[in-house]
Amino acid sequence: MGKKDALRYRIAPLEMTPTEFRKVGFQLVERIAEFLCSLPDRPVTPNEPPAVIREALGTGPLPQQGTEARDLLEEAADLLFDHSTFNVIRASWR
Repeated sequence: MGKKDALRYRIAPLEMTPTEFRKVGFQLVERIAEFLCSLPDRPVTPNEPPAVIREALGTGPLPQQGTEARDLLEEAADLLFDHSTFNVIRASWR
């Protein structure tokens, strides 16, 4: 099989059964709910300089291999909840 065909017929790393999708989605919703409940105990902003946020995101290349959706969502939630300033530009809400 040629490279073009291999890409066309590959199984995507994020392919999930409906059951797996529901499970991962439920875990993410629970994680968001826990985060929202913790807001009163958190500082308004993490007060981190941009360099710290860039370091947390990493500077390496994108991975060559896929990862489990659950692990990917967990890492993304950690980064967002721990480092986001949740700034919103008002014009974006129009």
